Amino acid sequence: MQITRDLQNFDQGLLLLEGNINAVRSQVEIEKAKSDHNFQELIAVGGTGVAFVSFIGDDAEKECKLIIPKNYHGSVCDNILIFKLMILLTTSIFVWFFRKYILKRS
Repeated sequence: MQITRDLQNFDQGLLLLEGNINAVRSQVEIEKAKSDHNFQELIAVGGTGVAFVSFIGDDAEKECKLIIPKNYHGSVCDNILIFKLMILLTTSIFVWFFRKYILKRS
């Protein structure tokens, strides 16, 4: 008889523990989904910047001279890598801002 009562008490405790485990499991899944979404956002923004830089292609020096003012040509346009990194960062920031603030309002 004592064993039967103990089993009933343990079953109720087990149900409470299962409820707690399911709640924690739900929290973990929500955090994982948020993390995945942030990673996808980063890949989308970075990929857009890389794609835009790849459109510049081999004419980067000519494009640099069109975009950058004449007094900065020597420092930026001589090193095309710096110019491409500037374009990549500028484009990525613009796309991030657009996705975060403009598309969310629509």
